[in-house]
Amino acid sequence: MPAHHYDFSDTHSTQRACLNGHIISNRANDGQPQQMWCSKCGQATIDRCPACEGELQGAPHYSSIVPKKPADYCIHCGKALPWTERHLEALREVASLMDELDESDRQSLDDLLPDLVSKDGTPRTEVGIVKMKKLLKKGGSVFAESARKLLVDVISETARKALFPDS
Repeated sequence: MPAHHYDFSDTHSTQRACLNGHIISNRANDGQPQQMWCSKCGQATIDRCPACEGELQGAPHYSSIVPKKPADYCIHCGKALPWTERHLEALREVASLMDELDESDRQSLDDLLPDLVSKDGTPRTEVGIVKMKKLLKKGGSVFAESARKLLVDVISETARKALFPDS
């Protein structure tokens, strides 16, 4: 393991998830054969970040508590993991199909998404929420509903409550 990777092997197992974010195993390094394809969606599974090869952090050793969803970002390099990026890319694609949104709106969306997705929020999360509310209104009901479906599981709790209080 390269020196820049966080070594959690003393405290946690490795997680295996599919490229769409379905958890396959929270104890992928337990010596059992690994499931290489997701039984829910058919996508390939990974146990490492594609960007830096750092292992995905799974369940703590000696605990029955297991993560219910994979991390959104890599703990080693900070890059969005494939499932997070797929949600964001899908929203960008929906935005590109909306005649109500212009190129400036699409760029604004691209700029604000990282602040909404950050697990605990950032200093710019509130700015992102305000901008996203304006885009949801401007984009119309189809864009708003698509955004809700694509973002509700990947945005911070603060952003989710502000943008989609009924979700």
